[in-house]
Amino acid sequence: MNSDCVAGVRRLPAGNVTAGRLARLTAEGVAEAPTNGLQAAPYVVADVAASGALCDCVPLTGGANARCELAGSCEPGDWLVSAGDGRVTKGEAGCAACLIGIAEEAGAEGQRVLFRPHAGMLPALGVRVQHPGTNKWHRVVGTLNEAGELTLGVETEGV
Repeated sequence: MNSDCVAGVRRLPAGNVTAGRLARLTAEGVAEAPTNGLQAAPYVVADVAASGALCDCVPLTGGANARCELAGSCEPGDWLVSAGDGRVTKGEAGCAACLIGIAEEAGAEGQRVLFRPHAGMLPALGVRVQHPGTNKWHRVVGTLNEAGELTLGVETEGV
């Protein structure tokens, strides 16, 4: 690890963020809530200072579970995607949104649900589809690299 790398919680200038919700980093270095489900949001806001000037953001990593406010409901094993407003929601058939992680507990509207963040490189965009012959759920995923090249793959639920 390089000496100039930071592990763990990041203290960032706070834009329009809420504790317990997802955040993205703007080009100006400000933590902001995502404005749609396709924006990569690699942080969960842990705390916002009373003055609103700074916030503590926990990076999402596959090495540790996290909690984020839920829109709707979910069951353990459900894929959670960005709801586009800082919350996560169950990835429904045909949805197009950033995959955030896998639910590790049942959750209800407004709850900070426990989940395992998706370990893939962000942004990972995909569409959840059901195979007409087997009725198994799959996710067609596209991942962009730094050069803007798209790699497609298929993930199967429960594998």
